[in-house]
Amino acid sequence: MAVQVEPCDNCGRAIGRLEQAYLWQDHVVCEACLGRLSSAGAAAEGSGAPADVSAADAVKDAEVVLWSASPSVLPYLPRYALVGLAFLGNLIVAAVMWWPFLLGAWVCLVLVADWELRRRATRYTITRRRVIRRTGYLRRVQQEVHTRDVREVQLHQGPIERLFGVGTVEVATAATAERELLIARVPKAQKVMEVLREARA
Repeated sequence: MAVQVEPCDNCGRAIGRLEQAYLWQDHVVCEACLGRLSSAGAAAEGSGAPADVSAADAVKDAEVVLWSASPSVLPYLPRYALVGLAFLGNLIVAAVMWWPFLLGAWVCLVLVADWELRRRATRYTITRRRVIRRTGYLRRVQQEVHTRDVREVQLHQGPIERLFGVGTVEVATAATAERELLIARVPKAQKVMEVLREARA
């Protein structure tokens, strides 16, 4: 199954729909980077393994990514619109006094940058073995659930989210009756459900 188009965490190149993505030390990478990183890791360890690990060997041992994405920008659009209106109101104040304009522009910029950094720093990844949720740009938090332990998957979508295909997927395991992992506000949420079903099988 092809991964949703996402950038490689190592080189930044977009991983195409027909390419396969891999998980290397909890980072989604393309096949070319996987070979380079694996050979560099073998050389750095000094384990006696040859430094020129082929890409085929690295791919054989790697964990294949079935799906990976960050949250959709759709839920953030109302916030961005409010900040945009505040900035326009701030322009009116700029006609009278310049320092409130600078302060208001700075506050608007900081708010939007914080929201966007938080959104982009959150990454959900599904492999055949694990469902992974990574959050945080200053303090990194990683939560994992093994796919063999997944017992229930629920999809939640409001009317607007359903219109745009965005949704929240709750993953519950046998160990707890409550949700174990929340895959929040992701694009193509129905596809996430299908990928989780395939990974569990």
